[in-house]
Parts: sequence; structure tokens; C-alpha cells
Amino acid sequence: MLRQRNTGRDDGGAVPTESSFSTRQILKKVDVYPKLHREFKVQTEAGATVSLVAMVIMAILFLSELRDFLTVSKHEHMVVDTSTTEKLQITFDISYPALTCREAHMNAMDVAGDLQVNMHHTVFKTRLAADGTPIGEAMTHVPNAHPETLEPLPADYCGSCYGNTHPSGLTCCNTCDQIAGFVDSLIYHYFKKSPSTSSAK
Repeated sequence: MLRQRNTGRDDGGAVPTESSFSTRQILKKVDVYPKLHREFKVQTEAGATVSLVAMVIMAILFLSELRDFLTVSKHEHMVVDTSTTEKLQITFDISYPALTCREAHMNAMDVAGDLQVNMHHTVFKTRLAADGTPIGEAMTHVPNAHPETLEPLPADYCGSCYGNTHPSGLTCCNTCDQIAGFVDSLIYHYFKKSPSTSSAK
């Protein structure tokens, strides 16, 4: 009498072939972590101690890394700003309705508040009429490029000596040399008449 084995196994009517067995055997050979049977496992106190020490060390390392990650660290360092020598190109067009070209001037300052006097610029000034139309040709903004011409003084002109009389008897100070001599004489007479000069040694 024949008996059927593994009757409780439902394989869906599929019959295992030799190719499927060979594929599973190849996959098992690739396993680098082979499993041991329970009867071959031996648990010792030394192994348990090593496991506990390893877990404690891993916990300490994890907590230290977590603390280092959550802690805000400040690093103070000093660097030299090399961008201060760089120049910035600026283009502008400004119109002033009630300002002469001679009164308009331009100054440049850096981020530190220092006045930049050696800048290269090409600024043109153009006179404008009341309706905004240009008058004449544009002139370049160059310091002292168009100095004002001094008109000759009239023959009867008498310049002020600032409320005093010149020591030489002049009542008019018409030149810079006369004013400078007037100031020098005032300083000389002031120290000559001062009572503190007599005791000075």
C-alpha cells in the first residue's frame, strides 16, 4: 500500500525542478554569515561580558557624538579683507533744477567712511534750461579745470584791514602781502606789550 508524504504542504500544484534547487544552493553559498544550529551554540559569561562592554562603549560614543552635534561651537579668527582695493564702477544721471554747474561737485567714500581722492572718473556737467533742454556743450568735472579769472581792481578800491590800521600807516589792505604784514605786526606788538613777556627767560 502506498502512502503520500507531506500531504499538509500546499505548493499550488507546482513541482520543484532541478534548476530551482541548483539556484537556491548557489544563493546559499554566497551567504557570508552562515547560521549555526541551536545545539552548536554555547553562551558563556565571558561572551556576555564582552557584549555588555561593547554595548556600553557604543552607547557612550553615540551620546558623545550627539552632544557634539547639538553643541554650538564658536571659532574666532581674523582675516585680512583683500576686497578694499577693488573698485566699483558706478553710472548715474542726476538733474538739479536750481543749481549751477560750479556749485555741483562729487565726493566718494568707502565703507569705512574714508574719503577717496584718487578715483578715476568721467563726469560731465551740462547746463539745463527751465524746461530741461541742454544749454551749450557738456564740460568735464575736473577740479580747478576752469579757474575763475580775477577782474582788475578799480583805482580807488580800498580793501579792509579788518577794523585796524596798518602799522606802516596804510588804511587799505589790497594785497595778500599787506594783510600778512598786518597780521605779523599785530602779533609782534601783542607780545611786546604783554606783561608776561618781561618775566620770561
